[in-house]
Amino acid sequence: MLTVKNQSYMSTKMFHVQMLRTQLLYVRAYLFTCRSDAGQKLRKLVWPREHLYEHVHLYSVFDLQLVASGQLVSKVRYAVTFGRDHVTHCEVCSVRGFHCELCSDNEVLYPFQLGNTYTCGVCYGVYHSSCARGRKECPRCVRRAARKEHPGQENT
Repeated sequence: MLTVKNQSYMSTKMFHVQMLRTQLLYVRAYLFTCRSDAGQKLRKLVWPREHLYEHVHLYSVFDLQLVASGQLVSKVRYAVTFGRDHVTHCEVCSVRGFHCELCSDNEVLYPFQLGNTYTCGVCYGVYHSSCARGRKECPRCVRRAARKEHPGQENT
């Protein structure tokens, strides 16, 4: 197994696979905590390559061959599509989405929507990327820090 993290050395195909695998990592978190059998279905879709969602920067030599042929993109895209469809239609998973605290939009956001969302690396709160751009602090992290400083007080 090889670890590939440096995006400046990635081909377009490799970068695309990496983005899909990142989406798959986020989708996995929803599916594996769902009451349905969606997690098992995801496992079957990627078997025997569970590392595709467990370690997104880890590639086997065979994976790299599949990247070059375009087959890995298809396989991961299919798994991501399956997962996204489940999350957005599942009664349990769909309510685990986020609302952007930085704007008044009521759109439900999910961390696997990489193109238009930003996920805080500390608290994992999800915001519109356009709203988060240029901000220095995550409002959720600020709120949590304030609670730690002043336990017992309600913040409005």
